[in-house]
Formats: sequence, structure tokens, C-alpha cells
Amino acid sequence: MTFYKELYCDETTSKSKKKIIRKIRRNAGQLGVYVIALSNGNDLFDIFHVGNLKQKYFPKESLHIIGIASSYDESVKLVIKIIADFYKAYGTYQFKEKLLKTEDKKWRFF
Repeated sequence: MTFYKELYCDETTSKSKKKIIRKIRRNAGQLGVYVIALSNGNDLFDIFHVGNLKQKYFPKESLHIIGIASSYDESVKLVIKIIADFYKAYGTYQFKEKLLKTEDKKWRFF
């Protein structure tokens, strides 16, 4: 599991970002935290509750987390912000390839 160095957070989660990341890594239970990850399929993102990470079958090794939010609605707003920021910076919406292949320095293994 890797985290984006410039992790996107909403107002609520930005205050306790390091604590949330630590709890995610240690499989500690958290209420009201949603994870935004790069999709392994054709979609751009996967948004899911952090409780899904506690399941044994969940593919944690290939998970690239780009944002955390306090609710599903906030995570959707954050996805819109991520897409707008990326388009402003690179001028394209094909950012999965760009982020994973050309910017390896921007991912951390916490």
C-alpha cells in the first residue's frame, strides 16, 4: 500500500492526517473515514470506507491511496478537486499512467 506524498484531504481529515494513515497501516478500525485510491480497472478512482481494508481478501499490495475524506460526499468533492488540479498541471485526464510510471518519487510507503 502506497500513499501519495501530496495526499488530498478534506477539512476534517487534514487535521489528523498522520494519525489516520497510521491507523490505516495498522488495520485499526475507524468510523467516518473514506479512502480515495487509483482504480486497478478502467475507472479513474475507487472510493471506499476504510473498513474494507480490514478484509483479508482486499488487495492491499497494489493499492495507491491518493486521498482521504470524512464522508462519501466529501470524497466525491475531493475527487473533483483532484481531477481539476491534475488537468491544470498536466493538461490531460490520463493521469493514472502519469502518476504511476513517471512520478515514482511522489509515492510513499508509510
